[in-house]
Amino acid sequence: MRSVVVRCDASSAIGFGHLVRSVALARELADRDEDVTFAMTGEPEAVALVKREGFTVIRSGNRPADVWEGLETIPRKGMNALVLDVRDDSPRSRVDAWRARGVLVATIDDPTERRLSADLAFYPPIPQVEDFDWRGFSGTRLVGGEWVVLRRAFGVAPVRAVRPRPAVLVTMGGSDPTGMTLTAVDAVTRMTERFDLTVVLGPGYRDRERLQARLGRIGRTVLIVEQPADMRTVMLDADLAIASFGVTAYELAATATPALHLCLTADHAQSATLFERHGAASVVGVHTGGEAPRVAQMAASLIADPDRRAAMGRAGRALIDGRGAARVAERIVAELEARAR
Repeated sequence: MRSVVVRCDASSAIGFGHLVRSVALARELADRDEDVTFAMTGEPEAVALVKREGFTVIRSGNRPADVWEGLETIPRKGMNALVLDVRDDSPRSRVDAWRARGVLVATIDDPTERRLSADLAFYPPIPQVEDFDWRGFSGTRLVGGEWVVLRRAFGVAPVRAVRPRPAVLVTMGGSDPTGMTLTAVDAVTRMTERFDLTVVLGPGYRDRERLQARLGRIGRTVLIVEQPADMRTVMLDADLAIASFGVTAYELAATATPALHLCLTADHAQSATLFERHGAASVVGVHTGGEAPRVAQMAASLIADPDRRAAMGRAGRALIDGRGAARVAERIVAELEARAR
């Protein structure tokens, strides 16, 4: 059994989407008889999530430097592969050191210069990948919807029930640090169309008091779902999602759920154009807090057009089939086996 270390990070400030992705890949690796452990930054609830999934956390802390330095204590023969799913500013030299020791390095959706020191670099088909400077890269770059890492359940073909009236889902990730949920609820308050509404709150959500006040003025019944164990089923119970861009966007595509995406950053907004180009979603833009009128208008248009929603759903599923975690794991395992021969 070989040893694979997954280096990831998660906090209420950045959300837990990347951590969920890392756990999904770890599960696929473990099911292929690889011994997977985590080295991570994050708050206690993030570490607890990993441990609940049955994985050991060998190094953790709130400072990325502490985790990287902790990895240096692992003997050369104690790690066969290092999987990076991080967004910190640690230097490329840290990855170079591990690769020089013969450790296979794989990166997931990495925009930093660390990608240039990877053996395997996996990306969704976002436009930024071609804009990166790839000079000095000697590894293998794998780009496309087939490499998007999601939990295994999202690989199952979606089946959506026919409902007497549309259902709208509001989901803004694990923590929603900029208040996108409140913006979506403000948008719904402006709408007169008939639809059911579900609002999902992640483990890091901290604005419940203001949310309850807004919901009291919404004028319709709202189902609040906190930290759902089965997000795929929640998505299949919706006909339209108002969502933050991130891992959730890929999950919505895999479940054939048409979506409106609010974006945390300009980089997210650029990435979200992937779904708009393929006709799977519409991009509202970078969230500033004043998007409620536009969200209301865009959502009302889609609620009134079931044929367009169905076409968006088909386009999303064609782009993201939900089986990327297995493919990434298989590629990592194949590379490790090739090195062992």
